[in-house]
Amino acid sequence: MIVQLRFSFFILMVVCGLNSCNTLPQDERPNILVILADDLGYADLSIHGSKDCLTPNIDLIAAQGVQCLRAYVSAPQCSPSRAGLMTGRYQQRFGHEANPEKPFVQKFGLDPNQKTITKFMQESGYSTQFYGKWDLGAIPSAQPWSRGVDSFFGHYAGATSFYSDDNKVGAYQRLRKSPNDTTQYDGYLSDLITDDAIASLERIEGKPWFALMSYLNPHWPMEPKKVDFDAHSDTKDMHRRAFLGLMDNLDQNVGKLLAHLEQSGQVENTVVIFLSDNGAPTGKPRKNPNAKFQYGKNASLNDPFRGVKGEVFEGGIRTPLFIKYPKRLRPGIFPHPVTSLDLLPTCIALAQGSVDRPLDGKDLMPYLTQEIKVKPHATLYWRWFNNWAILHDNWKLVVAGHNNWMLFDIDKDPYEKNNIIEQHPVAYKRLKKSLIKWNNELNPADWRYPSQVKSLSKKLD
Repeated sequence: MIVQLRFSFFILMVVCGLNSCNTLPQDERPNILVILADDLGYADLSIHGSKDCLTPNIDLIAAQGVQCLRAYVSAPQCSPSRAGLMTGRYQQRFGHEANPEKPFVQKFGLDPNQKTITKFMQESGYSTQFYGKWDLGAIPSAQPWSRGVDSFFGHYAGATSFYSDDNKVGAYQRLRKSPNDTTQYDGYLSDLITDDAIASLERIEGKPWFALMSYLNPHWPMEPKKVDFDAHSDTKDMHRRAFLGLMDNLDQNVGKLLAHLEQSGQVENTVVIFLSDNGAPTGKPRKNPNAKFQYGKNASLNDPFRGVKGEVFEGGIRTPLFIKYPKRLRPGIFPHPVTSLDLLPTCIALAQGSVDRPLDGKDLMPYLTQEIKVKPHATLYWRWFNNWAILHDNWKLVVAGHNNWMLFDIDKDPYEKNNIIEQHPVAYKRLKKSLIKWNNELNPADWRYPSQVKSLSKKLD
């Protein structure tokens, strides 16, 4: 009898063991897809009211997710904004205050002591993928593979030709999948990286994935595909027409990604986040519709906000931010200020990972689900060259050109038209004190052209 019981117990254990092999709990943590546009103005989405820039696929993310109406990035320029997004920290804390442009790009890059969102996600058991514009330096310690990226297909440079042609671009601008990749990838930049991503966005051995799609659209150079340029023949301004073509291509590629998630059954358990790295460099008004393109300008619009890329007015730092996660988030509007610095802690929390250092961003999920009903941030700060800003409750203090101080009631005057600094001396002094205290915590900028280094991060008093 005892032998029979022991044998039965043994059989039971074997069966349970076999069953457990077949019914191991699946990793139910969500995939995370971050879609980052480049130099996109706040006004140039049809969901924000644009009549000529129609973006149905981007609009779909907004309509099916949470629209963060007061979303900010941490800098009004590409590389420092991305350094903030990638680390969850004000990038000035580690000297990353400007683009690592030539010739300095060969010497500088993202501080190796700063852990990136991709590294955190990798340590949390995610497959990490990055596509498109890197713009965080090309030195070995700054390259994607050194910063927690399992799979990369993109370019180091802040800008490159949309047409992959090694005869036109150098090694810094070339598309690559590895540090020494010299492959000629023929095609249109945004299409190439999207198609490559779609081939990879599947769970690898049951692991969830984190992918950052860093599109160059609609950043300069103004090189739309002919079919997209021709689709806007009724637009007389060639600059605007080229911009609209770049936006068409961006939206089409976003549509490809969304269609892939639908077809592969990954919609419900994939978080999709859309934002821009900063506001638009709109360019000056052009009397001649056929005038030469202005270097670095893309004819995008920041309306109705004041300011452009390179300024800390709303037009330079306020961007679209949409977060879609069907399993947990109901479609709706989130009215309180949030920042791109929040994306790292939000993604790490979704991945059930842990953070081993102080961050300036916050996990947004409990705020978006209204588990926490207060604002995520009482105060936000900016510094870029000799421009500063602080946002606290309804007050925004702006310092332009180092010594031009302006105070706005951003609730009543979101377009920053009326400087009320003289009418509210108490608020001005309080915000100035807080801004100076924050500024004194920061490091000086690590690089910039020699003529600009002295003026950068000048003492604020």
